[in-house]
Amino acid sequence: PSKNLCEVALRLENDNRLPQFNDMPEIEVKRKIEKDKGSKYYLNGREVRAKDIQILFIEKFYAGIKF
Repeated sequence: PSKNLCEVALRLENDNRLPQFNDMPEIEVKRKIEKDKGSKYYLNGREVRAKDIQILFIEKFYAGIKF
């Protein structure tokens, strides 16, 4: 039987201590997709906008910080 849910999570080591996550050794980015409901994005367990996730990766890419 088919499932109506898909979930993917990335755990990133925060070795460089990104300013907004200074007290966390890891950063978790998660996307949850439900049929007929769409996508939800989470950053360290808190629901955020897709744009917030994009900004996180874009800022760190241009800042030259490696995960």
